[in-house]
Amino acid sequence: MKSALTSVVVAIVHVGIALGVDAPKAAEYIWPSASDFLESQLYEQVGNDITSIAQFVVPCGTTPLATGRNINAEWVRTVYHDVATADVVAGTGGVDASIGFEMDRPENAGPVAFNETLQFLRGSLTAQSSMADLLTIGLITSIGSCSAGKVIVPFRGGRIDATGAGPSGVPKPDETIESHTAAFKRMGLNRDEMIGLIACGHTMGGVHGKDFPEIVDKPASGPDDHDRTQDFDTTGSGTSSFDNKIATEFVANVTQNPLAFGKNDTTNSDKRIFNSDGRKAITKLASSPDVFFQTCQTLLEKMVNIVPKTVTLASSPLHPIDVKPGRLFGQINDNKTMTLSGNIRLREPSIGPNPDRTVKIQFRPRGSTQTCAQSKACLSAAVTADEGSWTASQYEPIAFKRYPFSVKVGLSRGVSSFEVVVSDKQDNGKIKTTTYTNGGAGFPFDDTLLTQPKLSCAEQNSKGALTLTVAVRDDAKLSSLKGSIQMPSSLTALVPKVQTKALTFSKTTGVAGSGYTFYKASHTDMPGTYTRTYNLVASDGKKTVQKLFQDFSGLDSC
Repeated sequence: MKSALTSVVVAIVHVGIALGVDAPKAAEYIWPSASDFLESQLYEQVGNDITSIAQFVVPCGTTPLATGRNINAEWVRTVYHDVATADVVAGTGGVDASIGFEMDRPENAGPVAFNETLQFLRGSLTAQSSMADLLTIGLITSIGSCSAGKVIVPFRGGRIDATGAGPSGVPKPDETIESHTAAFKRMGLNRDEMIGLIACGHTMGGVHGKDFPEIVDKPASGPDDHDRTQDFDTTGSGTSSFDNKIATEFVANVTQNPLAFGKNDTTNSDKRIFNSDGRKAITKLASSPDVFFQTCQTLLEKMVNIVPKTVTLASSPLHPIDVKPGRLFGQINDNKTMTLSGNIRLREPSIGPNPDRTVKIQFRPRGSTQTCAQSKACLSAAVTADEGSWTASQYEPIAFKRYPFSVKVGLSRGVSSFEVVVSDKQDNGKIKTTTYTNGGAGFPFDDTLLTQPKLSCAEQNSKGALTLTVAVRDDAKLSSLKGSIQMPSSLTALVPKVQTKALTFSKTTGVAGSGYTFYKASHTDMPGTYTRTYNLVASDGKKTVQKLFQDFSGLDSC
């Protein structure tokens, strides 16, 4: 986890982004959504309490590896090797994380990089985030950070992980131009797209002599304790390392690219590819950074959207969410009240203080079907931002803060949902007020089924223990409560499945006279770094109330 370090703030300023909230809007988002976890992975890259995989590649090169290695380039290469065996006519392969089962093949030389890439991503594998989707987000954030936001590949989720190896077919440097062209055609890409993708993929990183001694020589003297990397171009690393020098230097015949002017012409695959159309495409890429960036954005989007025919990706790209609740709890008290707590993550103009914004939450009572504008029954509570809770994209104008709340309501009143009212003072002095109603139905906060935070705990770093205490409202007449947890099936597999384990609840001592029955379950898993979630389902055989994909954040440690 990363915290809000000064270096991160400097990195945001360094890329020249003025944070704002004027990004184009997609169709109205309804919470909760199966894309919530992926949205945080994609956009909450820096700041406090970060759990996104982006923390390893944002800012560009932020995670140091062995000498000569570039983590951002390795994440991009992993996705290419994953997709390169696709057959679009047969409808097989693509971005499906099958690379995790294919590292023993000669075509996947340098398996350490593939292995470590999947290990970095594995901690964020959940029932709502496949390894294939995480690989895609890893590529998007790697390139976004190294291009200083010049290349933003749209993300559409829904990829499904393979359960075993696919066919071979990743092109190797010693293959002919005919072989390369045929391989890219199998992937659904023509000659110009092949040239563009190779240039886009080789603008960062280089060839490791440790893995390709026939291409990069071993030093004549001195220790051989690193990867002996020959970079593809002269840019090096940093937030501008994704540039078009791979093209300009090739066209000018001054390239250091070992796959273009290497000692062994048999392995000069980039030279054969870039020359295959008389240098027309590579010359166009060299003509302008903007042409290069736009071409790469288009081609990389096409590449990551190559998936098996059994997979249907989301119909539109995932955009940052303006209002997203988190850590919602309803603690039953012994004075005929319940304490509603949680936080509201709001998109903000910047990561700094915003004195021109006021926020309030309006809680609808139990059973209410009206908006707060239609009814006078809503309970209103003003909330303020936790200034230390900011998160942001490092290279896009996207920032968030969390507004925590803790409000007591009578048990007889209860709660069904809430609205969020945001008022912003404009430059002309006028106040603009926006009421977020989650599509009209409000943000759900059903008090039928409530995890009790003071009577629950979770810990997975040393013991893997958890205890859940859940209150079920008696007048709902739900006769059974079932629960389950979801987590990776193995803490060592590179592409583990997400397994579901049942939780057994039994009645426990509750709060007398509250109108709620309390249930308790305890469970222990292997300790380790992974993401664990839980589901609750209460039913009477005809009516069912459920809360799915609940995380354990906000609970005390066991």
